[in-house]
Amino acid sequence: MPTQPRLRSRSVLAASLLLVALVASIYWPVGGYDFVGYDDPDTVLENPVVIHGLSGQGLRQAFLGTHVGFWLPVTFLSLALDHELYGMNPGGFHVTNVILHAACAVLCFWALYLLTGSFWPALAAALLFAAHPLRVESVAWITERKDVLSGLFWFLALLAYSRYVRTRKPLDYLTVAVCFALGLMAKPMVITLPFVLLILDYWPLGRYGGHADPAGREPFLRLVLEKAPLFALCAGAAWITLWAQVQSGALTSVSVLGVSDRLSNSLYAYSMSLWKFFWPTALAVVYPHPGYSLTSAPILAGALVLSAITAAVVLARKRAPWLLVGWLFYLGVLFPVSGVAQSGVQAYADRFTYLPHTGLALMAAWAGAQFAGRLSVRRGIAVGLLALCVTGLAGVSAAQVRYWKNSLTLFSHTLAVTRENWLTENLLGAALFEEGRYREAEEHLRRSVAIHPGFAHSRVNLANALAHMGMEEEAFQEYERALALNPDLPDAENGMGILSAEKGDYGEAARRYRKALKARPNFSAAHNNLATLLVQTGDIEGAVRHYQKALELNPSLASAHYNLGLVFKSQGRYKEAFPHFLRAVEVRPGYALALNAAGTLLAEAGQTGPAIDYLRRAVAADPESFDAQFNLGIFLMKEGGQEEALPHLEKAASLAPGNPVAWSAWGSALLLLERKEEAAERFRQALDLDPEFSQAREGLSQALEGS
Repeated sequence: MPTQPRLRSRSVLAASLLLVALVASIYWPVGGYDFVGYDDPDTVLENPVVIHGLSGQGLRQAFLGTHVGFWLPVTFLSLALDHELYGMNPGGFHVTNVILHAACAVLCFWALYLLTGSFWPALAAALLFAAHPLRVESVAWITERKDVLSGLFWFLALLAYSRYVRTRKPLDYLTVAVCFALGLMAKPMVITLPFVLLILDYWPLGRYGGHADPAGREPFLRLVLEKAPLFALCAGAAWITLWAQVQSGALTSVSVLGVSDRLSNSLYAYSMSLWKFFWPTALAVVYPHPGYSLTSAPILAGALVLSAITAAVVLARKRAPWLLVGWLFYLGVLFPVSGVAQSGVQAYADRFTYLPHTGLALMAAWAGAQFAGRLSVRRGIAVGLLALCVTGLAGVSAAQVRYWKNSLTLFSHTLAVTRENWLTENLLGAALFEEGRYREAEEHLRRSVAIHPGFAHSRVNLANALAHMGMEEEAFQEYERALALNPDLPDAENGMGILSAEKGDYGEAARRYRKALKARPNFSAAHNNLATLLVQTGDIEGAVRHYQKALELNPSLASAHYNLGLVFKSQGRYKEAFPHFLRAVEVRPGYALALNAAGTLLAEAGQTGPAIDYLRRAVAADPESFDAQFNLGIFLMKEGGQEEALPHLEKAASLAPGNPVAWSAWGSALLLLERKEEAAERFRQALDLDPEFSQAREGLSQALEGS
């Protein structure tokens, strides 16, 4: 067993600061990055645990329920804490991920140093872990908070174990168990920790031996029994994870993907994850699963490579035990996500290597140190070569980080480096739809449908794009095809409800919305849409109930805040309406309708100055909004700002050329500026549209006096 090193030395402090600086230099841009449209909406934006924050309700939902197919209370509560600190500002969530990764890098170094007593190899392995491009997905993707958070507890558990094997104190063992339990509640992939501890017992801890071993080593069975409480935690975590996956439908059935296909893809996943450790190029957020199409060549090649490495490290175990330990570390920790128990549509994923690659980094670092020692390479040269390697990896990582700026950059890059990627075609189409680029969205969504006709969500997104382009009949057909594939798809029912409401078929629309809510009772958008329909049919009480339910489920649903504010305003409940308009603007700062509503409400309350500020923001957010332009012009004119009001009233008249009130208001502003001939023309236009418009007639009379 290695001698216990000290963590208080200046070298350890300097190494730790170096790791933090390295992580910061790679990931500093992410503080200005956005959420992405792949899992971030489910994990953060629409996650009830995150939305309700660190409240009693949030805590209950975190520990007593599942979300997105997993029971991850620690991860979700960490995101809820970010929500308490930053609201829904994505930059704050990103920064937390970076801080956690920096902490993992430092703890990785400390753990390896304390376990082995070797400073430079431990630092080299930690630098490789911190800088490697395959870490980018886990750090730059907010959804992967579970990677960096579970990694934190993983390395803390290793630190605690390094102490326990020297002290044998129950409190130190309890610390290991607590860290392991917290890691499981952050991401169940850390379930392999007890097995890794057994590997570390072999090397570097050297705990294996006989019953009467003079060095104090112990029989293998005793070391296994020592970890019985940890294996019990494994069993509990495995049961909960399997139950959550089955309940959510995320676990792929053997009838869909057979055992042989799973094993083939598992070999492929191991091989690709190994290859990308040494050659990290063409990195993508989605590597499509080959399904039944994987040919025998890559499977055979992968099997041969893995077998050859395994044989080599076994043969070299006496003179280089770290090779065997690092290799078993990699194989074992990656196994839960290798595809044998398939969850999701990916063949493999960069994020899955966050902890497994520590084993490969360990192999590389200790092999490099041994190689340098045998060649009598000076320390300065060895450190220089390490610095060169780490700098190169950091450069590739920094370039990869830039693709995570937003959904469009991420998914466009993924399509550029992969083939037949139906899921990413769908994701990019959905992202373009959110940007209002419906024609481009349609192109990508049609490609997604062509590649994978059985993916219902692509058809729903295609239908949404078609509906916004005015192609209602074709949109309706796509919704029907989606429902034929998945009869309980609430998004399709909700879309058909919107189309029915636009046609005036309120009964059919209500039926669709209620069917969507039956399939997904927590579907906040469907509650909002049904409430809007109930307003149109006169059921105000029912509408308020559904708006409030939508906001209970998703307090950040800006449209529901705005709609409920309108209902309260129509009832004269201004004190209740105004906070909803404000909240809508807070959630969506460029929400012109809510800004206009807040401004007009303030103006009606006599607060013209603040009202004008809101209306200016509304015009800036949407210059084509008639209401915002008209209201701003009117209130500026009332405050004596006719010159400033004039262009807004002119714009309002151009936006609604058939509205006599707009022409008359424009004429009134011109009249106040003594531009009587122009004013008369505007009043005449208003009277042409409405000969009975008395205000325009009076304005025309005043304009003609003395002209």
